[in-house]
Amino acid sequence: MLLFRILCTMISRILWQNIPIPPTEDSFMQPSQQHPTGTKPRRRFSGRVVFGLLTLVFGAVFVVSLVQIVRISSTRRAAQDEYTTLAQQAFPASVESGDEGGLHTALAAVMAQNPECVGWLAVPGSAINYPVVQAANNEKYLHRTYLDNENPAGAIFMDYRCNADFTGEHTIIYGHYMQDGTMFAGLAAYLDEAYLQANPDILVYTPEGLLRYRVVAARKTDMWDAAYRVDFSGEEDFAAFAETYGAPAGVQGLLTLSTCTGGEKDERTLVHAVFEGMEAY
Repeated sequence: MLLFRILCTMISRILWQNIPIPPTEDSFMQPSQQHPTGTKPRRRFSGRVVFGLLTLVFGAVFVVSLVQIVRISSTRRAAQDEYTTLAQQAFPASVESGDEGGLHTALAAVMAQNPECVGWLAVPGSAINYPVVQAANNEKYLHRTYLDNENPAGAIFMDYRCNADFTGEHTIIYGHYMQDGTMFAGLAAYLDEAYLQANPDILVYTPEGLLRYRVVAARKTDMWDAAYRVDFSGEEDFAAFAETYGAPAGVQGLLTLSTCTGGEKDERTLVHAVFEGMEAY
């Protein structure tokens, strides 16, 4: 806003400065003959003035764009730093592989920083490694991070309709597609069948234990897709629903990860995974 005001002031000064006017027919008239009504000839703008105006305009656009780029970069860095620090706290190097007790203690400490945390989601082979929260609606964490900082990256969050302990038949988790590759941007890789086959595992750490899921399908769709359903009339209804998205017969639970595509506003990428079991800490 300040830059806009300065630009307007500078343009106004240029517009109203005295600019030489080329001689005209009126210039050779006697004073008594010139403009009896008292009107004055309109000022004419020289090429120098036009060039100056254009320079100011393009300069202002450049400065505003540069400020925006720096601001966006700084904001993204802030979110990335927050989640990197949380991951280091949840999975500290001091906790040796196989030390489930130490891992549970460290993870519990991170979860305690946000009472709405329901677990930690990790997708081996990708950069997806984030805490999962659940609010009373699906809007709160769209632009607020895990530590409640306002940020476009938001947080990874569970649909408010789902069971917070992951015991529901269908659990949906959302995350933004960030252009820098963070949050749920990595889900797009699952649209490649070869990648899906090579990276089928999804891990969810909860207070009760480690939940294991296996990816069975990934697809591009829209926000109105029937897969966003969480209520079922019975086992047969859920089984038919799950089989539609690649789940085998007898599946006990389905996990769907959802993100936008970075393209059209309504487009979504969905990754479906089946529950394979829980390991106690």
